[in-house]
Amino acid sequence: MWHHLDSIYTNLFEKAKRIICGIITILETGFIILYFAKKLNLLKEVGFLKK
Repeated sequence: MWHHLDSIYTNLFEKAKRIICGIITILETGFIILYFAKKLNLLKEVGFLKK
């Protein structure tokens, strides 16, 4: 009985861990994209100001 419950909790924990890792990866990717987008916008503004 207890062993069965333990395996269920282990399965849930593994799934939760995978989901959390996926969310973190998506957030990190989003932040990196935003960061580069801001940098590119700054470069464009500086470039346009120089012209």
